Amino acid sequence: MGSTLFINGHIYSLNNDKECFSYLGIKKDKIVYLGNQKPKETFHHIVDLKGKYIFPSLTDSHLHLLYSIVLSANSFNVCEVKMDGVYPNTLSGVKERITQYISHHKKLKLIVGNNYIPSAIEENRLPNRFELDEWGKNKEVILMNIDGHSASLSTSLLKKLNLFSESSDGILKNKDYDFVSNKITDYIASKVSLFTLINGIYNFENECIKYGLGEVCALEGNDDSKNDVQMKLITFISRRLSIDVRLFPQYHDINKCKRLFKKMTYPRMGGCNKWELDGSVGSNSASFYENYLNGSLSNTYFSDDYIMKKVHEITNQNIQFTAHAIGTRAIDQLINSYKHAQKSKYINRIDHFEFPSLDAINEASTLNLAVTIQPGYSYIDKRYLHSYERNLSKNVINMQVPLKSCAEKNILLLGSSDSPVQSINPYLQMAGMIDFYIKEQSLSNFEALKTYTVNPAIVLNENNIGTLKVGNLANFIVTSFNFFETDAKAMLNAYVETLYLRGRIIKKHKHKYLFFFKMLLKKPKLI
Repeated sequence: MGSTLFINGHIYSLNNDKECFSYLGIKKDKIVYLGNQKPKETFHHIVDLKGKYIFPSLTDSHLHLLYSIVLSANSFNVCEVKMDGVYPNTLSGVKERITQYISHHKKLKLIVGNNYIPSAIEENRLPNRFELDEWGKNKEVILMNIDGHSASLSTSLLKKLNLFSESSDGILKNKDYDFVSNKITDYIASKVSLFTLINGIYNFENECIKYGLGEVCALEGNDDSKNDVQMKLITFISRRLSIDVRLFPQYHDINKCKRLFKKMTYPRMGGCNKWELDGSVGSNSASFYENYLNGSLSNTYFSDDYIMKKVHEITNQNIQFTAHAIGTRAIDQLINSYKHAQKSKYINRIDHFEFPSLDAINEASTLNLAVTIQPGYSYIDKRYLHSYERNLSKNVINMQVPLKSCAEKNILLLGSSDSPVQSINPYLQMAGMIDFYIKEQSLSNFEALKTYTVNPAIVLNENNIGTLKVGNLANFIVTSFNFFETDAKAMLNAYVETLYLRGRIIKKHKHKYLFFFKMLLKKPKLI
């Protein structure tokens, strides 16, 4: 591999918001020089950056890898967010979208529609099973809410999954959806052909390369399955991708997780799925102390005693843990469990942390917790969807995770997409951070970039990535724009020119089958 010197660039280390160098030298997989003077050492290769910028490579701290792969190759987006709104915005438009998709995919027996946005539809609802039966010509059809916590299923699909009831309208939400989502995911995955799987992996890794994501935290696993073939598949794939994957098994059973720990850099568990303590705002299942505007009130999915017992059991064995908590009540439940658990040598997390109380923020700071955030959703919601306004009081809306206050209290904020719920695009999330729903809680560009670089490296216990310094791995991106001088609107269109991991250029793959064949031959690595 030799050695390479990068010259004539702006190389931001992210050790602070000012440190910038003109020269970067790498040898094999590590950084060996950073400075503003040309090094005396001779390098085999010279790369003239011509004024371009270098930053550390990015980490997405919360996504669902297998589902992202499956849906990228075997589904379609029902709704699209465009500059002037969301389309389609009526049920008749949704009908047209489905019928067009079916006319172009006549052989498909299962029709999977992703990214359905009820709040953008004039009727403000998911279609019922009778409508899906008509539009889908009695095929198996599922439309999934963009928030990932409700869905509409056709009669034939409900029967196939043994979820059918004559009295049901086919719209599953809250526990009725969240606690059978494994079964639904299993069935969708079972319909994926080898060709579709290859296409999905190919698309996923190319998207990561496009955006400069060198590492992702994958929250995976089906606690309802004894063998969990999906976990075996995603573990096999994850260990052979060009990018790095850090696995969080979503099991409640520690013994099931222990089978995987030997393949991981250190023990982790938890996430979403059966580790969801509540649901979402759009499905009225996020757990608050006050009612939604429609008068409903959602409780947490588990008792306080159960969560406290499980968190203590997990942290007592020095396993890094995380769980999904969105509403104030759910966040308090998890915070209280951490408060009474044995302190772990790893930094534990709360995923989403969307509507915390001031007390919860203070406790999270004291307990040294990290929180994953996806403000790209609220960025879109404020401009196009207005689901918060339709469901929550102004008082609750203003409780959205105060990014700036959390950063000032040294709570480690972790940028993430929750893909496939949202696009994997990290710059949508950063746009939501620097132009936050609550203006005064917006982050600086430096703080936003830290959520995808410095902070995840700390939480993942990986001190050789996240910043650029001598001795660190040569994991970085080359861009033609300066993150520190880019506004939210321009950030939405950002992408990187080159991704380097361990000193090697990671190029977008051009040939699907050649890419897959090479992946199969790779030596497996820890995840």
